[in-house]
Amino acid sequence: MHGEGPHASAAPERARRVLLIEDDGSYRWVIRRLLESAFGQEVSVEEFANGEAALERAASGPPPDLVLLDINLPVLDGFEVLRRLRAHETTRKVPVIIVTSSQEERDVQRAYEYGANSFVSKSDSPEKTLQRLRLLPVYWLELNRLPEGSETPAKPPEAPASS
Repeated sequence: MHGEGPHASAAPERARRVLLIEDDGSYRWVIRRLLESAFGQEVSVEEFANGEAALERAASGPPPDLVLLDINLPVLDGFEVLRRLRAHETTRKVPVIIVTSSQEERDVQRAYEYGANSFVSKSDSPEKTLQRLRLLPVYWLELNRLPEGSETPAKPPEAPASS
């Protein structure tokens, strides 16, 4: 992803890897199209309908460049996925954007406590969500720069015993 010279971003060394963890197929479709229209061949989107499968992939391959994560997932919820991503050495620094239908302040608070980089609420329709998310991949995959060797600002909390 790091290139040489002022025009290096026009020809990346490899496709940017995005893990899209969302159980709703229509939202996965919309977000995939958004990423592909913004980056074309420069992005590789891996879709997961549950957190467990996404964590298996994250642990087995090279780290993704970005994770888009719903919190209302089957098998493992998004908070547990986020906690585990932050606890694992190879995914600790990967930007994680929560993209969820929740409007609850406690969910926003909890997401940031667990180490989310951003929290975006979905709209009631995929089209409105597309409008809200249009600049998100450009910012996180192109404009944002993470420091080499930096640690995540917040250490992930232990999973709560009960809620």
